[in-house]
Amino acid sequence: MVTNIIFSNYELRVSSKIFSIMPRKKRVYKKYTTGEKKYRYLERRAPNTIPPYTCPSIDKTIEQVISLTKQLEKLRKQNEKLRNAAEYWQGTAEWLCTELLDNN
Repeated sequence: MVTNIIFSNYELRVSSKIFSIMPRKKRVYKKYTTGEKKYRYLERRAPNTIPPYTCPSIDKTIEQVISLTKQLEKLRKQNEKLRNAAEYWQGTAEWLCTELLDNN
C-alpha cells in the first residue's frame, strides 16, 4: 500500500518499509487570461499553412499583359515615326509641285 503525504514543496511516499521524499510536481497546466484563450482558440481554428504560390495562372496573365504593353509601346513609337515621315514627304511633294508648276 502506497501512502502519499504532501508537504509544502515536497511529497513523501511511503510504501511497505520504503519511503522516499520527492520534490512536489508543479502545476503542468498554465492558467490563461481571456485574451490568451481567445487567441489560442483562433490559432487552433486557423489553417495549418498558407501556400507560398497560390495561382500560376494569375502570374502568367500578368506576364502576358506586360508583354502586350511592351509590344503596344513599340507599335506606338513606330506609328509616330511613320506619321513624321508621311508629313515630311507630303511637305516635300507639295514643295516639288509648286516648284515645277511655277517654272512652267
